[in-house]
Amino acid sequence: MPKQMQGVTLVELMIALVLLSILVAIAAPNLKEFSERNRVTAATNQMLSYLSLARSEAAKRNYNVVLCIRNTEGTGCDTGGTDYSQGVLIFVDYADRTNTANNTYDGTTIKYDLDFDDAPDSYEEIIFLSEPITSTYKIVSNRPGNNPTVIPFAPNGAVASGTKTFALQTLTKEDNTLKRRIVFNMAGRMRACTVAEGQTSC
Repeated sequence: MPKQMQGVTLVELMIALVLLSILVAIAAPNLKEFSERNRVTAATNQMLSYLSLARSEAAKRNYNVVLCIRNTEGTGCDTGGTDYSQGVLIFVDYADRTNTANNTYDGTTIKYDLDFDDAPDSYEEIIFLSEPITSTYKIVSNRPGNNPTVIPFAPNGAVASGTKTFALQTLTKEDNTLKRRIVFNMAGRMRACTVAEGQTSC
Protein backbone atom coordinates (compact mmCIF):
# COMPACT_ATOMS: atom_id res chain seq x y z
CA MET A 1 0.00 0.00 0.00
CA PRO A 2 1.61 3.35 -1.06
CA LYS A 3 2.57 5.86 1.63
CA GLN A 4 0.26 8.88 1.94
CA MET A 5 1.75 12.03 0.42
CA GLN A 6 2.05 14.98 2.83
CA GLY A 7 2.42 18.68 2.01
CA VAL A 8 0.50 21.86 1.39
CA THR A 9 -1.61 22.90 -1.51
CA LEU A 10 -1.03 26.06 -3.51
CA VAL A 11 -4.14 27.60 -1.96
CA GLU A 12 -2.87 26.94 1.57
CA LEU A 13 0.50 28.45 0.70
CA MET A 14 -1.15 31.57 -0.71
CA ILE A 15 -3.27 31.98 2.43
CA ALA A 16 -0.16 31.68 4.62
CA LEU A 17 1.67 34.33 2.56
CA VAL A 18 -1.29 36.72 2.76
CA LEU A 19 -1.46 36.32 6.55
CA LEU A 20 2.29 36.85 6.86
CA SER A 21 2.15 40.04 4.78
CA ILE A 22 -0.68 41.39 6.95
CA LEU A 23 1.34 40.73 10.12
CA VAL A 24 4.43 42.42 8.66
CA ALA A 25 2.36 45.46 7.61
CA ILE A 26 0.99 45.78 11.15
CA ALA A 27 4.35 45.30 12.88
CA ALA A 28 6.54 47.51 10.65
CA PRO A 29 5.32 50.95 11.87
CA ASN A 30 5.61 49.86 15.51
CA LEU A 31 9.13 48.58 14.91
CA LYS A 32 10.14 51.87 13.27
CA GLU A 33 8.66 53.88 16.15
CA PHE A 34 10.43 51.67 18.70
CA SER A 35 13.75 52.09 16.90
CA GLU A 36 13.39 55.88 16.70
CA ARG A 37 12.44 56.12 20.38
CA ASN A 38 15.58 54.17 21.31
CA ARG A 39 17.81 56.40 19.18
CA VAL A 40 16.49 59.66 20.60
CA THR A 41 16.66 58.32 24.15
CA ALA A 42 20.26 57.22 23.62
CA ALA A 43 21.27 60.66 22.25
CA THR A 44 19.57 62.49 25.13
CA ASN A 45 21.03 60.19 27.77
CA GLN A 46 24.50 60.64 26.27
CA MET A 47 24.18 64.40 26.62
CA LEU A 48 22.84 63.99 30.17
CA SER A 49 25.91 61.92 31.09
CA TYR A 50 28.24 64.70 29.84
CA LEU A 51 26.36 67.29 31.90
CA SER A 52 26.51 65.05 34.98
CA LEU A 53 30.27 64.64 34.49
CA ALA A 54 30.79 68.41 34.36
CA ARG A 55 28.64 68.95 37.46
CA SER A 56 30.39 66.25 39.49
CA GLU A 57 33.86 67.49 38.48
CA ALA A 58 32.98 70.99 39.68
CA ALA A 59 32.08 69.61 43.11
CA LYS A 60 35.19 67.42 43.22
CA ARG A 61 37.66 70.12 42.15
CA ASN A 62 36.00 73.04 43.96
CA TYR A 63 36.23 75.18 40.83
CA ASN A 64 33.74 76.05 38.13
CA VAL A 65 33.64 73.45 35.36
CA VAL A 66 32.28 74.52 31.98
CA LEU A 67 30.54 72.46 29.30
CA CYS A 68 30.31 74.01 25.85
CA ILE A 69 29.86 73.00 22.22
CA ARG A 70 33.26 71.97 20.87
CA ASN A 71 34.83 73.56 17.83
CA THR A 72 35.83 71.49 14.80
CA GLU A 73 39.47 71.20 15.90
CA GLY A 74 38.57 70.15 19.44
CA THR A 75 40.73 72.93 20.89
CA GLY A 76 38.01 75.14 22.34
CA CYS A 77 34.39 76.19 22.39
CA ASP A 78 32.46 76.95 19.22
CA THR A 79 31.23 80.42 20.20
CA GLY A 80 28.84 80.51 17.25
CA GLY A 81 27.57 76.95 17.67
CA THR A 82 24.00 76.12 18.66
CA ASP A 83 23.88 72.32 18.39
CA TYR A 84 25.42 70.17 21.13
CA SER A 85 25.14 67.09 18.91
CA GLN A 86 28.35 68.20 17.14
CA GLY A 87 30.19 67.29 20.37
CA VAL A 88 31.05 68.93 23.67
CA LEU A 89 34.14 70.21 25.49
CA ILE A 90 34.36 70.14 29.30
CA PHE A 91 37.08 72.15 31.03
CA VAL A 92 37.99 73.49 34.47
CA ASP A 93 37.58 77.26 34.76
CA TYR A 94 40.47 78.28 37.03
CA ALA A 95 39.86 81.99 36.47
CA ASP A 96 38.30 82.57 39.86
CA ARG A 97 36.17 81.06 42.62
CA THR A 98 33.23 83.42 42.15
CA ASN A 99 29.99 82.75 40.28
CA THR A 100 31.39 84.27 37.09
CA ALA A 101 32.65 81.79 34.51
CA ASN A 102 34.86 82.32 31.49
CA ASN A 103 32.97 81.52 28.34
CA THR A 104 36.00 80.45 26.30
CA TYR A 105 38.75 77.92 26.82
CA ASP A 106 42.12 79.59 27.14
CA GLY A 107 44.21 76.70 25.85
CA THR A 108 47.56 76.35 27.59
CA THR A 109 48.58 80.00 27.34
CA ILE A 110 47.48 81.20 30.80
CA LYS A 111 48.37 79.81 34.20
CA TYR A 112 46.27 80.38 37.30
CA ASP A 113 47.10 80.74 40.98
CA LEU A 114 45.12 77.84 42.43
CA ASP A 115 46.07 78.27 46.07
CA PHE A 116 46.25 82.09 46.11
CA ASP A 117 49.93 82.27 47.07
CA ASP A 118 50.72 84.65 44.19
CA ALA A 119 52.51 81.89 42.28
CA PRO A 120 51.03 80.43 39.07
CA ASP A 121 50.23 76.76 39.54
CA SER A 122 48.38 75.21 36.65
CA TYR A 123 46.89 75.59 33.20
CA GLU A 124 43.17 75.48 32.62
CA GLU A 125 42.52 71.84 32.00
CA ILE A 126 40.35 70.00 29.49
CA ILE A 127 38.55 67.22 31.32
CA PHE A 128 36.68 65.70 28.41
CA LEU A 129 36.27 66.11 24.65
CA SER A 130 33.48 64.18 22.95
CA GLU A 131 32.88 63.10 19.40
CA PRO A 132 29.57 64.03 17.72
CA ILE A 133 26.66 62.54 19.65
CA THR A 134 24.17 61.85 16.86
CA SER A 135 23.61 62.57 13.18
CA THR A 136 19.82 62.20 13.27
CA TYR A 137 18.92 64.64 16.04
CA LYS A 138 20.08 68.05 17.19
CA ILE A 139 20.33 69.15 20.82
CA VAL A 140 19.69 72.85 21.36
CA SER A 141 19.24 75.09 24.40
CA ASN A 142 16.33 77.40 25.15
CA ARG A 143 18.47 79.27 27.68
CA PRO A 144 18.43 83.05 27.12
CA GLY A 145 21.52 85.23 27.30
CA ASN A 146 24.59 86.32 25.34
CA ASN A 147 26.17 82.86 25.29
CA PRO A 148 23.38 80.39 26.07
CA THR A 149 25.23 77.27 24.92
CA VAL A 150 27.99 77.58 27.55
CA ILE A 151 26.92 75.82 30.76
CA PRO A 152 29.18 76.56 33.76
CA PHE A 153 28.66 74.46 36.90
CA ALA A 154 29.71 75.86 40.28
CA PRO A 155 31.17 73.63 43.03
CA ASN A 156 27.77 73.65 44.79
CA GLY A 157 26.24 71.93 41.74
CA ALA A 158 24.19 74.87 40.47
CA VAL A 159 24.66 76.53 37.10
CA ALA A 160 27.25 79.19 37.95
CA SER A 161 25.99 82.17 35.98
CA GLY A 162 23.10 83.35 33.87
CA THR A 163 19.63 81.81 33.81
CA LYS A 164 19.58 78.72 35.99
CA THR A 165 16.26 77.13 34.96
CA PHE A 166 16.20 76.13 31.30
CA ALA A 167 16.14 73.05 29.09
CA LEU A 168 18.11 71.33 26.37
CA GLN A 169 15.82 70.03 23.66
CA THR A 170 16.36 67.04 21.39
CA LEU A 171 14.76 67.64 17.98
CA THR A 172 14.80 65.84 14.66
CA LYS A 173 17.16 67.50 12.19
CA GLU A 174 14.72 66.77 9.36
CA ASP A 175 11.69 68.73 10.58
CA ASN A 176 12.53 70.10 14.07
CA THR A 177 10.07 67.81 15.83
CA LEU A 178 10.65 68.03 19.59
CA LYS A 179 11.26 64.55 21.05
CA ARG A 180 12.91 64.85 24.48
CA ARG A 181 14.09 67.49 26.94
CA ILE A 182 16.76 67.78 29.64
CA VAL A 183 15.37 70.14 32.27
CA PHE A 184 17.56 72.08 34.78
CA ASN A 185 16.28 73.34 38.12
CA MET A 186 17.69 76.10 40.36
CA ALA A 187 20.03 73.68 42.17
CA GLY A 188 21.52 72.42 38.89
CA ARG A 189 19.79 69.04 39.07
CA MET A 190 18.82 67.62 35.71
CA ARG A 191 16.14 65.23 34.49
CA ALA A 192 15.33 63.90 31.05
CA CYS A 193 11.77 63.43 29.87
CA THR A 194 9.87 62.47 26.71
CA VAL A 195 7.71 65.06 24.96
CA ALA A 196 4.36 63.79 23.71
CA GLU A 197 3.56 64.37 20.05
CA GLY A 198 2.37 67.93 19.45
CA GLN A 199 3.48 69.13 22.91
CA THR A 200 6.29 71.52 23.84
CA SER A 201 6.94 70.32 27.41
CA CYS A 202 6.75 67.17 29.50
